[in-house]
Formats: sequence, structure tokens, C-alpha cells
Amino acid sequence: MSGLGYATPEDVGIHSESVIEFINDLKRLNVNMHGFILVRGGKIFAEGYYKPFSNQYIHRMYSVGKSLVSIAIGFLEQEGKINLNDKICKYFGEYINDDTHEYIRRMKIVDLLTMTTAHSSTTYKRYKGNWLESFFCLPPSHVPSTVFAYDTSATLVLSALIERITNMELADYLKNKLGEHIELSPEFKFLKDPEGISQGGSGLLCKLSDVAQIGYVMMSKGKELLPDYFEKATTKQVDTSLLPFQYEQQGYGYHIWILKENGYAFYGMGGQLCVCYPEKDLMLVTMADTMNDLAGIHNIYEVFYNRIFYSLGNSYPNNEKMHLKLMSCLDNLETAFVEGSMAMNTKDFFEGKKFSIEKNEIGIESIAIKCHGDNCSLEFSRDGEEITIPFGLGKLQYSEENKATCSGAWSTPNTFLLRYSDISEHMAQVKITFAFVDDYITVGMKVSGQNPKYERYNGFMTGKLRD
Repeated sequence: MSGLGYATPEDVGIHSESVIEFINDLKRLNVNMHGFILVRGGKIFAEGYYKPFSNQYIHRMYSVGKSLVSIAIGFLEQEGKINLNDKICKYFGEYINDDTHEYIRRMKIVDLLTMTTAHSSTTYKRYKGNWLESFFCLPPSHVPSTVFAYDTSATLVLSALIERITNMELADYLKNKLGEHIELSPEFKFLKDPEGISQGGSGLLCKLSDVAQIGYVMMSKGKELLPDYFEKATTKQVDTSLLPFQYEQQGYGYHIWILKENGYAFYGMGGQLCVCYPEKDLMLVTMADTMNDLAGIHNIYEVFYNRIFYSLGNSYPNNEKMHLKLMSCLDNLETAFVEGSMAMNTKDFFEGKKFSIEKNEIGIESIAIKCHGDNCSLEFSRDGEEITIPFGLGKLQYSEENKATCSGAWSTPNTFLLRYSDISEHMAQVKITFAFVDDYITVGMKVSGQNPKYERYNGFMTGKLRD
């Protein structure tokens, strides 16, 4: 990896055993990890990818991109092309007219960076039409520069601002400004909104190593590259006490989350993290899918603190046996799968059975499950279309065609649980329970994520075994 070397954990002041415990704790807590990189002193001391993921995988990093937008804004300010106290309406006059609300007119660039805009939530999710326009045309909820309200449309506006001023795509501008220090992968990019603006707020696609490189160069050189700006960006600028999770309540800088113990994080939905501790010269970067697990990101943080952060020491001798054990552990990582009782003969239970489903909003008309050993498939008809989803029985099965992983097992003697994870650039999870009584089946579906492909796969339906 450009810019980062490699070392053993002991070389940087931590036991290999602590890293093994970090991995084991995440597994014990059933955190659906996809990969992680641990860095100290400019050296990667542990890097692991959970099959089917690898160091070459282009992963959706969601709101990690917000922090990269902030970095780009810092460079624009350094170049003298903007002032953080500029009114944002100054740059988007086409959306401003006599009816534009006073609170909209008051918003400054810094308000967008600190999520203290005049809006209580993301505007384009509540607007039919141009995403950028929504920020200026929807009625505001409060005066800006006051309270924190997470607003991804603010990041879209900042992305548009960067692209207007530089006449470059956001990804290209970042590559240009950081190119002297790191080399980002060719695949590093942002998804676009319907009008072609980079979705800096949620659309980052890249390798995990790209985030690690950016995170470390900014942690080690950020205050040198962006004097004053990066200090403020990584310092509490606004209170976030009203947020529900402890790790979100330490405050917010410029599109960067503040952490306890003088740390900060680039933080994306579903377990995408770049956790930085400059005083310890320590960094954790993760990719994951915790979207159906409210405790998932909390568990990543807690395991990191307990096993890595608080375990740092001054000098540990290298232990070849323990280091080989760590290497073996890193080589055999696998994403979380559904575990349960294998006592029931699943093949015999489902053999020859097909269930007719009563009319339902999801549109499913019939369901069958077929097994050949521990390789199984869910087969169902939906709106007249026949769909087959392969899954592993008590193990993970990856489908290149569907760009998805799926596993299933019995959770109780009459309930079969299936978990389907779409790992494409539009990540999503669908949990499905099949509950049986006599000749009847009730199916429950729960979707996590923002992929519109699965919007209808929520709710319950019931049916009966066909004669």
C-alpha cells in the first residue's frame, strides 16, 4: 500500500494476542465484518478481510465520504477560492428568488460542514425533483448556526460547490490534492445523483486501503496540509448530545465525528469507519454491514478500545509462535452467517414441499426450499417471475451472479431463518423467517439498508402446503 509500511503488532507496542482477541470478540458478538486495517506509527500491524471480501474489493463506504468532502473544502479554502463564512446561496443563485426563506439565505458554508443547517433532515428524501434544488426550496425548520441535525443534502451541496469551483469531479480533485502523498486506486469514485453531482455524502466507492491512506496522511499531516482548518475539523464544533448512541454524543467537527480520549472518526452507515487517535498514532479502518444490528458499530468501538487502544504498551518482544497464530487467524476470516440447530434434517423437511402464499403486498405467490447437502436454494414466484436464491445451510454461500451472500439455519424447531446480504454498491440485507405449524407457513421479512430493489421485501405473509 502506498504510504504505509508493515510491522508486527509487537513492533508497534501491542501483543499479537490482543489482535487475536479483537478478532475473536467481534466474531463472538456476531458483528458482520467485511475487513479491517490497524495502523500505528505509519505501519500496518494487522489487516484482514472476511471471505468473500478481499483487499481488492470496491466497497461502499457511505458517509465516510462526508469527511473526504470536508478535506476537499479545506483545500478550497486554502486556495482562497471560498471563505467558510460565505453564504451558500451566493454560489447557487439559480435556486434563489423572492420567496426564498430568510433562514435559507442565512446559511453559511460552515453551517453545512457542522450540520447546523436550517433543515432537520436530508431534504432530497422529502422532495420530488432535483436533489440540489431541494436544499434551497424546501421550507426550513429552524434558524441555522444553532443545533446539530444530520443532513446528507448539506454534503451534496458542498460536493456540488467543489465541482462547480474546480470544474473537476470530487474524486479527481481529491486525487489531485493528495497525489503528492498517496496513490489512490483507479476505482476510487463517488456515485452520482440524478443530475450528475457526486454523492459525497453517501456514495463513496473504494478499497479499504484507500480510506486507510487518506485517514493516515490526514492524521499525521493534516494540520500541516491544512493549517487551522484541520484542527477545527477534528475538534468539537457543535453539541450532539441528543443523538441516541454514546459514540455519536461526543460532538461533531467539520463533517468529522469527535470521539472520547481525544480521537475522531470518519463514520459511515453499516460499520464503515476510520477511527483516528493522533496522540497514540493509532488508526482503525473497517468495512462491514451492521445495518440490521443496532449494537454493531458500538461493538466495533468497544472491542477496539478494550483489545487494542487500552492494550498499547511501550515494548513487547516478538513472539513468532503467537504471530504465526495471528497470521493464520487473518487468513481464515469469513463473514458472519446464520448459525442454528442442524438437528433437523432440512432436506427431508422441505423435500417435495411447495407453499401457496395468500395475496400479500410483497407480491410473493409461492415458496419452496430445496437442499442438496448443505447447499440449498430458496425458490419463489413474485409477480409472475421465478426467482432462485442459493444459500448455505449453517454456512455462508456467495453468489457472483447475484453479488450476494446468503445463509440459513433452524433457529427453533419450527422456525427457519435466512439472511441474504446484497454486497453490491447498493448494499442491503434481507432477513427472512419461515415459521411452520401443521400445513401452514408464515413468512416474515425485514430489510435493512437503502437499496430500492428491496423496498417491498418488508412484512408478513402466510400460506399453506400445496396438495
